[in-house]
Amino acid sequence: ATMAIAAAFPSSVYYGAIFPISIVVAAMLLALVCVDRQRWLLAGCCGAFAAVVYPSGVVIGVVALVPLLSSVVGDARSRVRAAALVGVPIAVGYALVLANFQRATGYWNAWFKTQSSYDFDRTFPLETVARQIGHLGDDVIPGVIGVQTMLVMVMVVAAGYVVVSRRHDLSLGERGAALVVAMLWVIPLTLGGDLSLYRAESLLLPVVVLLVRLRAWLLTGLAVVCIVVGYEMAQLFFDNILI
Repeated sequence: ATMAIAAAFPSSVYYGAIFPISIVVAAMLLALVCVDRQRWLLAGCCGAFAAVVYPSGVVIGVVALVPLLSSVVGDARSRVRAAALVGVPIAVGYALVLANFQRATGYWNAWFKTQSSYDFDRTFPLETVARQIGHLGDDVIPGVIGVQTMLVMVMVVAAGYVVVSRRHDLSLGERGAALVVAMLWVIPLTLGGDLSLYRAESLLLPVVVLLVRLRAWLLTGLAVVCIVVGYEMAQLFFDNILI
């Protein structure tokens, strides 16, 4: 059932599009696997790749906190070393992206200048969720967009329940997934993310790492809803209503 959710994940149409979302999601998942197996440098390299191929990929750097805060990794010195092996390659990878912006355009913050043209504004996350849900029944903006946002919120809340209820026996990979999902979900919402919020939601695939701990009947229900919503969303892309 969890694999069915992954196969029909919200906005999974992007996984087959020209956007590098499939690449960054794969790199993030690989980084989480490496963290789970305590392959710190390899996790950092996978994270660096994610940071290079897509702007949101730099968020994977938060997984460096996992070994730093986990006593199972060893003493304080071992934890700091592990965190550095994960975080430094990611930081270096993103620094190279900024250096390339400087080389190509003369502005290291060229991407941020581009984003400013979209008039993003600081917004309370739940306000953005409410605005998306408000699209339900809207003739201009398809209501299924709001349905998808509700579905994603349900999955994130369910993952949060797993984190709280099983906090003592979560694996390192699950802890990393919790941090990454939280960041990838909240950050776009604080930008007022009406513009292609559904694209940002496609990056939340690592949430299934946590959802697998839920009861089978609940996962089956989520899978059915994902399939229905995914089909409706895909139609909007194929009809050139969404991009």
